[in-house]
Amino acid sequence: MAVAPLLVRGTLLLLALALPVAAQEALELETKSGNTLKGRVLESDDKTVEFETSDGATMTLQVDALVPLSQYRLRKAAVPTDDAAGLLALAEWCVTQTLYTQARANYRAALEAGPAMADKINASLMKARTTASKEVLARAKQLQEDGKVGEARSLLTQLVQELPLEPASEEAARMLAAEKTQRQQKAEVVDDRDPSDGTDAGQRFSDEAHAMFEKSIASYKRALDDNHDGLTDKGTGAIKKFEQGLSELDKARKETKAAVDRGAHQPPDQDAALKEIDLKIGELDTDLRLNLCNSYIMRSSYNQAADVVNAGLANDPQNKRLLDARDRVAQANSNGDNGWFIGRR
Repeated sequence: MAVAPLLVRGTLLLLALALPVAAQEALELETKSGNTLKGRVLESDDKTVEFETSDGATMTLQVDALVPLSQYRLRKAAVPTDDAAGLLALAEWCVTQTLYTQARANYRAALEAGPAMADKINASLMKARTTASKEVLARAKQLQEDGKVGEARSLLTQLVQELPLEPASEEAARMLAAEKTQRQQKAEVVDDRDPSDGTDAGQRFSDEAHAMFEKSIASYKRALDDNHDGLTDKGTGAIKKFEQGLSELDKARKETKAAVDRGAHQPPDQDAALKEIDLKIGELDTDLRLNLCNSYIMRSSYNQAADVVNAGLANDPQNKRLLDARDRVAQANSNGDNGWFIGRR
């Protein structure tokens, strides 16, 4: 099959997808319509794929009909590991598809394969960081508008930690500061998570409940400050701030338990207030652990990152965010992905 050139940001990526070795490798492809196919590529170019499924059926697939990650697998199979130019072009294509993990991996591979191309690769990296930061910020803003505050916070946090020198990161930090203030203001407000508890959405704690849990609430607010300070620390103090925040939450838990144990008079909203405090402490505990974990990953301290996540999972084994973080630590440990800290800054 003829080699088909594909223009990617001004770079020619030669797609020779019918490589004999690649054709023998098992592959999983997913279509945009939701179908998953397992088998091997018989022949392919930049437009179509001749695919043999694991049960022996053959079919022709349109490359554009595949999800970006599956398109990436096809492209990756076509680029030799010592082809620095091909790896660079693949990294740039990944950025256009928001496949940032794959982009970083290929930038690293390109630098290793072609040290003589370091200037060109680093110039491309600078553009990629800016492109990624703007896209992540825009996505976070849309999530906020859609009311998905937690998801937006995760993206903004990722942005300020991994791309701190980008202008978009400064805006993300301001958004996180505003959100921290809102969380502090709502520290004594029952959110609309479970209306069956008999309280209305947005109802503040009674004066009695506030007095009962005042110390716990103060510790929670200090932990919010520590979390934000850790995110905006551009030096070496971030880890200390996140650890300090976790200590404040431990203190908040103890103060909450002590308040309940010594409570001779139970406010009518004690159970609702206690449930809300526990939920907010748990949410912030996860935030702090993820931020601390990411700080360790960026320093390639994978054992410490795993310890932080596993400690959280010991108390909350089904926490999806922590389970995802555990997978990320394992992946980072295996492929050396410590974020966008690649090449020259």
